[in-house]
Amino acid sequence: TTSVLNRWTYEGQETNMPRALYEDPVGNSAFSDRWIEDGSYIRLKNVILSYAVPEGIWAIRDVDFYISVNNLFTFSRYLGYDPEVSYSSSSVQQGVDYAQSPMFRSFVIGVKFGL
Repeated sequence: TTSVLNRWTYEGQETNMPRALYEDPVGNSAFSDRWIEDGSYIRLKNVILSYAVPEGIWAIRDVDFYISVNNLFTFSRYLGYDPEVSYSSSSVQQGVDYAQSPMFRSFVIGVKFGL
């Protein structure tokens, strides 16, 4: 994330992001409340819009047009991909996403004819 650009880089620098270091001897990456963030969200998950053409307009009876959308949008301040995805069901690792893929968005458009 862009917050990493503000990481500690030189002596005397004031920042709230620890420095990035391979095999961190100080333990900046250890489990602590520093890495816990608000995972609350609001999601519009399924939307279906449908229109049935009134009988008598066309020669074909029962014509329906529809569009269906899954995972239309999510409002969240969570910095990961998806606040709903969890890497593990373990109580210690619940809510950890380890950069798991977010749920995809899908659109389905269709027409139903009845004869």
